[in-house]
Amino acid sequence: MTDEPTDAERYPTLTEHGRRMLQFLREHPHAPRYLDQSGNRLTAERVARVRAFEREVEGASVSWRPGHPPAWVGDLVARAYAEVPHYRQLGPPPSRLEDVPPVSRADLARDVAAFVPDTAPVDAPHDDDIPF
Repeated sequence: MTDEPTDAERYPTLTEHGRRMLQFLREHPHAPRYLDQSGNRLTAERVARVRAFEREVEGASVSWRPGHPPAWVGDLVARAYAEVPHYRQLGPPPSRLEDVPPVSRADLARDVAAFVPDTAPVDAPHDDDIPF
């Protein structure tokens, strides 16, 4: 059995204020009892990559107007209807993006696995596989 990571390993970007708040929440008399803990393990280097990605997205231009989606949207919808169980059970893909039914939180809560494409890898991702 491996040792549990420390809070510093589990939450490497946690500030001193955040550490005190976490301790307060853990010790609160009405806090739930947790059997397992997780953490984002988001390193400072990864935070920098996320922020760089945010800047890239903020500066990106949108080259299409509402009602006139880019050509690749049709292929994306067709692929979703072929590979994603939720969409596949709806029947053939619609010809217009506007006709794809919206998804609600209730849909996800009911069966989140139905939104995972058949082609999604099932093994754990490596850091290099994550785009940011």
